[in-house]
Amino acid sequence: MSAALKEKLAAKIPPMRETVKQLIAEHGERSISEVSVAQAYGGMRGVKSMVTETSALDPDEGIRFRGYSIPEVQRALPRPPGAEQVLPEGLFYLLLTGEIPTLEEVNEITATWRANEQLPEFVKTTLEGMPTDTHPMTQFSMGILALQRESIFARAYREGTPKAELWERCSTTRCCCSAACRCSPHMSTAAATRMVCTLRRIVPRSTGRPTWRTCWASSTRSSAS
Repeated sequence: MSAALKEKLAAKIPPMRETVKQLIAEHGERSISEVSVAQAYGGMRGVKSMVTETSALDPDEGIRFRGYSIPEVQRALPRPPGAEQVLPEGLFYLLLTGEIPTLEEVNEITATWRANEQLPEFVKTTLEGMPTDTHPMTQFSMGILALQRESIFARAYREGTPKAELWERCSTTRCCCSAACRCSPHMSTAAATRMVCTLRRIVPRSTGRPTWRTCWASSTRSSAS
């Protein structure tokens, strides 16, 4: 994680903890949803059961990231000189902090990802062993799940790190995982690419399914440019 982003989160997390603590103390017994039998059988559709700060999906407006619609995000986030599209690292920053980053802050995240975009050999082996007609979302999911072994957060949790300190390990793991996504998802077809476009700007030119080796080489060349 970049130093600036770490400092930003370190400043934001304690006040948020106090806000949540106060909210639970004052309204902890308040009901926020009723569940019908039809909803239970229908996959809990329409049931309010979780709290999220990062995004909300409105049936009419579509998805909002930290309160911003997609067009608003496209207008607000920074982009390189002469580029038409915003940088996905900017959306990453927005989701984590709730603030619109500067181009300098976005570039720091890019540098952090590029320093950690190695794909472990066992992950390559896992992906290589999958049938060539495996659905791209399954490929992507398997690649991410295989990275769990490298999780800094999981290691810290097993070692008994105090809960109040786990956010830093979690954020570092998130950055490392995002860095690995610069390589692993590009074996996928366009469907997977659309899903991970908020993590990486590389888009396979072929509509077929290239191997992870082809995508690894493509990612490495792009990172070097």
